[in-house]
Amino acid sequence: MIRRFIIWRNHHTTDPKLRKVIRRASLIKRAKVT
Repeated sequence: MIRRFIIWRNHHTTDPKLRKVIRRASLIKRAKVT
């Protein structure tokens, strides 16, 4: 699932709104992992 998310993210990083959401999501994921 994570791999799929990374692929999806790579296709949508041009959108600044999505970039903000992605940054928040990655921070949440990082917090969960640690």
